[in-house]
Amino acid sequence: MEKGTSEKFLVILLMGIFSCFTGVFAQYPRLTIDALGNYWHISKKGVQKLNSQGKILRHYSNVILGEPTFIDPSDPFKIMAFYYQSQQLLFLNNDAAAIGKTVNLYDLGLGEVVMACRSALGGVWLYHRETGELLRYNSRLDFVEQRISLDQRFIKHNSLCMCESGGILYVGVDHGAIARFDTYGAQLIPLKIPNEGFFRIETNYLWVQNRGVYYRYFLQTPEAEPEIFNCPCSDLPLSIDKRVVCFDGREFVFCEKSLP
Repeated sequence: MEKGTSEKFLVILLMGIFSCFTGVFAQYPRLTIDALGNYWHISKKGVQKLNSQGKILRHYSNVILGEPTFIDPSDPFKIMAFYYQSQQLLFLNNDAAAIGKTVNLYDLGLGEVVMACRSALGGVWLYHRETGELLRYNSRLDFVEQRISLDQRFIKHNSLCMCESGGILYVGVDHGAIARFDTYGAQLIPLKIPNEGFFRIETNYLWVQNRGVYYRYFLQTPEAEPEIFNCPCSDLPLSIDKRVVCFDGREFVFCEKSLP
């Protein structure tokens, strides 16, 4: 590695570490599923592609990028990996091989990007913390197609998790609310659901964790009482063949439903 490149990377790495200690580090589920039924897991060594039995099918790692923060498999043929600490976006094919070069988010001139996820319109959502804006870039990441300004009640809290599902953009913040925006950027009624800042959208369901217990809400009636599950893993559960399981880093483990 050339001296200039090495120094630039060191600065980026130190900025990422500092931001982590300031408490704005984004949190996401470490396991996600694509439309083809493949599971994508964040490990300390990189990205793992798993089958429904938890067997590793493919693996991608890059010591320069570090550990991924979030994997978005919305497009199963162009998986997006967001690296918060090094401020990079990487795209992988369905065999976990890199597609093209990484995208250095610092080159966009935004400052620190705390959250990133795919857009159903083909681009990428980025959260610019300094201005409190959600920016939707086109698929080439060279043009901002849409801007959404977060309400002041959300800006004063750390935004920790973001994803788009069913044409709705969900943004979780650390005081327990989940903001929602439609395709046109109009703010919908926030979900006031106690959670620890991160969540999982699974078709018509919303998974959250609160005080070590996992809750599954039906998105059509989020005000209704949720289902409660006890899981032996630290990550949010998901459903496989109508069974609720979690991944402990080695295998899928069944979760136990609690009676009301």
